[in-house]
Amino acid sequence: RAYLARLRAAIESIATTPSTGDVDPRADVLGMGAILRRMQRALANKEEAIARLGREGDTILDSLPDAVLLIDRELVIRRGNKAALRLFDEGIVGRGLAAVLRGPDLLDAVGLATREAKRSEIEIELAGRSRAVELRVNIEPLPRHAGDETWAILALHDQTQRKRTERLRADFVANASHELRTPLSALVGFIETLSSGAADDAATRNRFLTIMDEQADRMARLVGDLLSLSRIEMHEHDQPTDRVELVDLAHSTVEALQLKAQARGISLTLKIETGLPQALGDEDELAQLIQNLVDNAIKYSRPNTKVEIALTRTETPPSMAKAAPYGVLRIAVKDQGEGIPREHLPRLTERFYRVDAARSRALGGTGLGLAIVKHIINHHRGLLSIDSALGEGSIFAVQIPAANPDDPRAPGLLSQRPGQPA
Repeated sequence: RAYLARLRAAIESIATTPSTGDVDPRADVLGMGAILRRMQRALANKEEAIARLGREGDTILDSLPDAVLLIDRELVIRRGNKAALRLFDEGIVGRGLAAVLRGPDLLDAVGLATREAKRSEIEIELAGRSRAVELRVNIEPLPRHAGDETWAILALHDQTQRKRTERLRADFVANASHELRTPLSALVGFIETLSSGAADDAATRNRFLTIMDEQADRMARLVGDLLSLSRIEMHEHDQPTDRVELVDLAHSTVEALQLKAQARGISLTLKIETGLPQALGDEDELAQLIQNLVDNAIKYSRPNTKVEIALTRTETPPSMAKAAPYGVLRIAVKDQGEGIPREHLPRLTERFYRVDAARSRALGGTGLGLAIVKHIINHHRGLLSIDSALGEGSIFAVQIPAANPDDPRAPGLLSQRPGQPA
């Protein structure tokens, strides 16, 4: 203010003094020059401070995980942070919003923000991509003091995963309710029939009791699988660190399922590579994994065929390099069933997904066996591959991290057990 006051006084002095007067205009001009230079330096400092604030604002915007767009009154994109450029492309700045985010509801909401300063929230879906992206868009008016106009700032939150999880949860509850309701309805119906006098007929009573026992067993299996799935999911984010004798688990599984296989004329063959190290994992979960795979192979193999279980060491896939620094063990279960159509393979590990629902239920399947296998593999940071050919059978192969053979806890390399066929 002092500078401006002196400048104003000098200008007024020059303006009111005749050219022939006593005031030397050059002296005042020289004084004004000094004032102007000081003002110029002060202005430069303020401009640098403003630029620094702008850079800090850009840094803050670019560090936000959500995409942010700045839209002017003409609905043109003036600014996009790094998340926005990743979500769309580098060339969005200067383009009309309608060319980037199609949707009349969104454009109307942004128009209201720029014209009437109204904030709003809207959900949209980005189509035309390899996968649909579901966004929640918060639209905030941004009044601008330089010029009589209002811009808008759009914060776009990707909620694709949350929406997918919600749908999976809803589907899971619906499917679980259906699977439990069916045998429960059968039990209630038979109990009512027996209570109304059918219990006096010994043949009817025995037939009903047999069916009721089957339905109760089906419910017990389903509840058991649901509990197993829940337990695995609770600690799926922590990779297990116990040492597991995978060879012993494979032998135990074959012994436990031998009678079931023989009932269908199926022979179980176990092939084990010599000198295998222990696996890194959870013993109960790996036992359940092997049992589920072998049990499935027995169920879906054609009668009088063979199921092969092979344990080998294999090359570490790049995706498992961090989780398996000491190598990878492979468990492969091969059946001689009818095979699985290719379009069903990606969905086999979904909960309650069945290629043939009627056949699966008739064989005692709960629809959760492979879902449990998938979550056990995820817990162990392993991999699952499924190969199938119609009319020839399927191979389910699991890769699990091997334990450190030099760990002092290791009892040594595992070898083939005496008296057990290879």
